[in-house]
Amino acid sequence: MLGGLYTAMALWNVLGGLQGGSGWTSALTEAEVTSAGTVQSMLKAAHLIHTRHAHQVTLFTLQILQREAFLLSKSSEDEERLSAWRIGMIAKSPTFMFWDLILRYQTLIHIFIKAYRLKNSPLYVSVLEELTHLSFTLDHVNYARWVSVHIRDMKSLPQPIKEEFENRGNWVVSKTSTSFLQFRLAKLTSKKTAT
Repeated sequence: MLGGLYTAMALWNVLGGLQGGSGWTSALTEAEVTSAGTVQSMLKAAHLIHTRHAHQVTLFTLQILQREAFLLSKSSEDEERLSAWRIGMIAKSPTFMFWDLILRYQTLIHIFIKAYRLKNSPLYVSVLEELTHLSFTLDHVNYARWVSVHIRDMKSLPQPIKEEFENRGNWVVSKTSTSFLQFRLAKLTSKKTAT
């Protein structure tokens, strides 16, 4: 079974391959999120915490910019109109389509991390399935091969083990047995994804 930390690093690495040459590294440097030397290592996910932080900043910034652009083009904020506007912008602008794709993949990777931390095995598998095609598309052969095998293994578990994973979360080993810390981590993670 692939470990959650290693899989998260692999996903950030694959996403870094998509973002290479897009101007993402320059934007982070100019915004003083990080230094020029550190930002290059984020494309390869050399340091997980720095990489995740940079992607969180990017995710929130893209969401804010997308919402502001919609509000400037429309008079009222309505989710259906926002969705229609987004689809129209994707059809009109390749740049918008690219950054909307980055926003989607960053959101999925953060959901993957949340699923792993909260021991939610069905969410973990479904998000991993949605992200696997990136490894094939960007020619990360090793990740593509082994993540596919991992998903198949997780889906074909015997029913008693699958229930153990889904109901008790016993597929993830907690660093601590203190229930307060586990609850606190779950609460912090849900707050971050809600905002």
